Amino acid sequence: MSREKLITFLTENPEYILDLKDPDRELREICLKENPSLIENLSAPTEDDYLDAVREDGLLLQKIKNPSKKIIVEALKQNGDALEFVDSTSDNYPLFCKTALIADPMTIKHIEKQNKDQQMLAAKLDGLSIQHMDNPVEEVQIAAVKSHPSAISLIERPTSKALEAAIIANGLSIEFVKDPPESLQLLAIENSDEAQAIRYMEKPTPKVQREAYFKNKKLLPYLPNPPEEVQLD
Repeated sequence: MSREKLITFLTENPEYILDLKDPDRELREICLKENPSLIENLSAPTEDDYLDAVREDGLLLQKIKNPSKKIIVEALKQNGDALEFVDSTSDNYPLFCKTALIADPMTIKHIEKQNKDQQMLAAKLDGLSIQHMDNPVEEVQIAAVKSHPSAISLIERPTSKALEAAIIANGLSIEFVKDPPESLQLLAIENSDEAQAIRYMEKPTPKVQREAYFKNKKLLPYLPNPPEEVQLD
């Protein structure tokens, strides 16, 4: 079989690499790209072989004994969840955490002892990752809701500034605020298209109802107790 035909055959049937005696680097690379799990059975895999495998499937890191720093980093770039299989006592663990969070902010759930910098990075990249954080401080809360306003619903004890930031980012997030004061209700009206935030308030104050109505009179059906000047309009 010619070299060209062999390459074509292995591209379509990568598992046959296991039947070849001393396959060269190019052939192993081709097969691992097509089926990275072959790394588990490949004879005498090299560093480059491991790199080929984790670049296709980062979770294969769990199958590699004593992986190098480079292998771990490449695995985390491909799949942040591979952090679950990284030794947290490693001197390079902070770097590994950062790499994983950049790949997928949700992987903060794998970090047992989270620090503020890690939480900030995750929150800025995906505000919804705050659901996996332990007692995020106000700065982290604000970063999360600026990234994803509905993240306010995932914060157990949001600060007043975090609530305000969420409403400014998207007035409709008032939906997730329990018993919002009038100041937040007005802020929501101001920061929602055509005052649509009124539709998500259970008890809008008369002033808020008036503001919403005169911004968008079609909202009248959503005003529970329209103030007199609205009724007379």
